[in-house]
Amino acid sequence: MTVVRFTKTQFKQQANTTVRAFFLHLKKEGLVFSDFEKRSIMTNSFSDLSTHISYHRVNQNTIDAYKLCGFLSYYAGNTVWAKNRDNLNSRDVSILCKTCIERMSTTLEIETSKRVELSFHDKSYISSMLEAEIVGSFKSGVGANGIGALFAFMAKSYKKIDAFSIKGV
Repeated sequence: MTVVRFTKTQFKQQANTTVRAFFLHLKKEGLVFSDFEKRSIMTNSFSDLSTHISYHRVNQNTIDAYKLCGFLSYYAGNTVWAKNRDNLNSRDVSILCKTCIERMSTTLEIETSKRVELSFHDKSYISSMLEAEIVGSFKSGVGANGIGALFAFMAKSYKKIDAFSIKGV
């Protein structure tokens, strides 16, 4: 396998593209963030992602879009939850979680040429776990690390299986 090494500029461009796409998809669902909120979400996401990479000694040559989207989803969810905590009828956190999981699922489908597709039930379940984490039901939830890892591991597993299949074994 060839290892691609990104320059700092390429790394930054890849991160910016991921962040722009993330907020664009949320905007399409009616979830709009102020510039201040976006900066806060990005700062927290990149800070925690850096801490995660350092702690686990991850050799990262490119942006792990799943991990980054996991952190962005978590902090965007916290922002929406803080604004709607007193409004029991608000569905904004649920919409945010479903949109984020749908987006990561679509990316997974594209990366695997639609050979890995999550069912509606699976996407709803993952979305529900993210939502539980955001609203404080930690024993029932999965946060930024878990959501990002879940999709990253599915993509990596597929690539290993696909490489094995291609060799004709």
